[in-house]
Amino acid sequence: MSRRAPDEAERWAEAMYAEILAGPEWPADVRSAPGPGDPELEEAEAEPEAGASFPEDSRAEIRYPLTRKQELGDRPAWPWLPGWVASVCGPGEREICVQAPELAMEHQGETVYPVCFRDASELRALKAELEAEREAGAGL
Repeated sequence: MSRRAPDEAERWAEAMYAEILAGPEWPADVRSAPGPGDPELEEAEAEPEAGASFPEDSRAEIRYPLTRKQELGDRPAWPWLPGWVASVCGPGEREICVQAPELAMEHQGETVYPVCFRDASELRALKAELEAEREAGAGL
């Protein structure tokens, strides 16, 4: 079996892949930033944010737009939707999977949901909504 010569697009793709593998030249202050396992990061994550801690795999509510019109509007007007913390990215930052049925999509035979990054202060515990409803009902 003979191998054909790579065309221009393949050579470009190989060059880009090699460049990605080589990685960028980061400034010294970025290379020395705390990472997983660093005491500095663990101390920052140990402090509760906005009265609640949101470790990986914890459930939370997140503001996320359901429509393009909402997306273009103000974030405080976005609805609170259910989700879970996919990963802790850094002090106060979380990667969130927004698991609202309205946002579900099919990809290669699996149901997938959107993922976004949010500051921990932009999350709230799921029970907050129930407590707010109880308080509203008590005031009637």
